[in-house]
Amino acid sequence: QDLICLGMSQWVQVFSDAALSSGMTEVVVGQRSVLLSRQTDGSVAAVDGRCGHRGGPLALGDIEDGVVLCPWHDRRFCSRTGREIIARGCGPAMQRVHHVEVAQPRH
Repeated sequence: QDLICLGMSQWVQVFSDAALSSGMTEVVVGQRSVLLSRQTDGSVAAVDGRCGHRGGPLALGDIEDGVVLCPWHDRRFCSRTGREIIARGCGPAMQRVHHVEVAQPRH
């Protein structure tokens, strides 16, 4: 079964590819919350799980057509690029994205 790996300071195996649904899944790597989402083309995207604006928990929000919605202040971010969809000029307009690779398990 293939695994989803995140490229942070080193590659980290974080989740089973088969278990990731069409919505979002939060994983914690070290002390960092990361939000995984399945894209319409089947690929996987990963962004920080806390909103850069006020730290809202994005896993409690929603995702639609690759757009992640922060449940606190209605900020919307592209799950692939981390860019805010409508920049409001207050706080960061980007979410950190993480490189994702789907790979065979390492034994």
